[in-house]
Amino acid sequence: MIGRYPLVEPMDPDQAIEVEPADDPRAGVFQSTVVAVTPVHIAISIPKRHEEPLRVERGAALRIRYQGQVSKYAFESVVREVGAELVILDLPATIDIASRRADRVSLDGASVTLVRVEHDAEVVLGAGVDVSAWGMRIILPGPLAQWERVRVVVTLPDGPIMLDAQVVRIEQQGPSDFAHGLYYPHLTSEELSRLRQLGG
Repeated sequence: MIGRYPLVEPMDPDQAIEVEPADDPRAGVFQSTVVAVTPVHIAISIPKRHEEPLRVERGAALRIRYQGQVSKYAFESVVREVGAELVILDLPATIDIASRRADRVSLDGASVTLVRVEHDAEVVLGAGVDVSAWGMRIILPGPLAQWERVRVVVTLPDGPIMLDAQVVRIEQQGPSDFAHGLYYPHLTSEELSRLRQLGG
């Protein structure tokens, strides 16, 4: 289950991380890199998306996610200093486990309709792989752009679920099969319960 855990897998310099404003998840996900870690602070590069920097101020709360050896982790931290190239954050004592294999629900190839909201509402049809409270994997016939925003509709027996999401990972699995990792702020317990009808 998602919960608070000791920081058992510390971040390392040069580690890629995902950053978003904690008070505005609709702002989307930005890329950054860990520059240095001290016993009390983390220094990261200025978060960017398509070379556009995230505007952060001292005292702002950021949500950070990173992939460890065992799982994907997340935590919130407060900005202590902002420089021309670096953002200094508090090092958390505990973290959330943002995704675990046991927390994922199979979508069993369910029909997925994806609307590319940043590309003239182009519609793409695909198949669902699995879903968690934080993200979804789907297979599409071609690659999307990393970090683009999309609207996803998953067809369920009791009606569709529509989610606003962002493409965070793309992996080619065949000549015309591209696995996409989508991130959204959070599923409600009711939405996750409905998705469990598909198995997993």
